[in-house]
Amino acid sequence: MNDNKLIDDNVCSGSEDQEKEDDGYSSYSREQLINQIKVLKTELVQQEQQHKLNGNGNKNLEDESTKKKKKKELDFNQYSTRKIALTISYQGGSHGGLAWQPEITPLSTVAGELFRALLVSRLVEGSELSPVGQSAVD
Repeated sequence: MNDNKLIDDNVCSGSEDQEKEDDGYSSYSREQLINQIKVLKTELVQQEQQHKLNGNGNKNLEDESTKKKKKKELDFNQYSTRKIALTISYQGGSHGGLAWQPEITPLSTVAGELFRALLVSRLVEGSELSPVGQSAVD
């Protein structure tokens, strides 16, 4: 029975940490606390209204987050280059052949897909219409 009383006393009195962090509200009466809450709420509403009038509302945050990132251009002249050889094996059923075809075809070519992957990973320089055998790989 005495143990329950000790637990209740500890819960009601609070810990020593709470007493050290006293910000002055512990001496307020119930009415003073309610009035302080009302004052703080009105200040918050005023700040929110002022924030909206200044144009710094949530709309600007949403606009910034929806903007697409500008694609950075990579200067290939700043880096050393070397020639590489790729050995590939493919099953041609889902592709329109191995050779590069500059015109758009219903099936992608193996060389075209390889070149597109190298462009995306920025391992080669060139446009999507450049044939593989030209400046992009040489």
